Amino acid sequence: GIAADREAGAVRTLVRAVLFVALAALANVGAAAADTAPVRIPAILSLTGAGAFLGTAEARTLAVVQKYVNARGGIQGRPVEFDVLDDQTTPQLAVQLAAQLIAAKTAVMIGPSSPQGCAAVLPLVEKAGPVTYCLIQSVHPAPGGFAFATGHDSKDVVAIALRYLRERGMQRVAMLMGTDASGQDFDRGFDAAFSEPEN
Repeated sequence: GIAADREAGAVRTLVRAVLFVALAALANVGAAAADTAPVRIPAILSLTGAGAFLGTAEARTLAVVQKYVNARGGIQGRPVEFDVLDDQTTPQLAVQLAAQLIAAKTAVMIGPSSPQGCAAVLPLVEKAGPVTYCLIQSVHPAPGGFAFATGHDSKDVVAIALRYLRERGMQRVAMLMGTDASGQDFDRGFDAAFSEPEN
């Protein structure tokens, strides 16, 4: 049921992310048309630590996408290779890994996949890159920058949820939030939404 829906959603999200970053990588690499070198795309994922339940599923999905894309000729004849890096669900390690990728002049990267990891990496990449596709919705990259987040913005999700409840005449709402970065983000979103006159 719910777990299968989440995993299917994660797969769809990662496929979109892969296409997005692969095209960005090709645009930024500037290789000759005859180049057959792999398109290497680093992915900072949480393979261990508290976020491992997400990161390991994302890594498996990237392996499936890599196999699928390469079996169909790759991207413009070039195979795709994902270099998965484990941030151990630790923002400090996510920043270290991102800094190494920036120093190596990486054109694009996927991740981090944890809200706290992505929030820590955004200041490093927003203005000068690399193109970064965070696999979380509870971060808010600046418009016009190099960073992107997956899914619907959590602020929009909160506003729609409250409208749904309001239109059904519900006037008392209780919330149970996690204390991690994602839960704090949604908590701030609900505070802002409750301050709107219609709510």
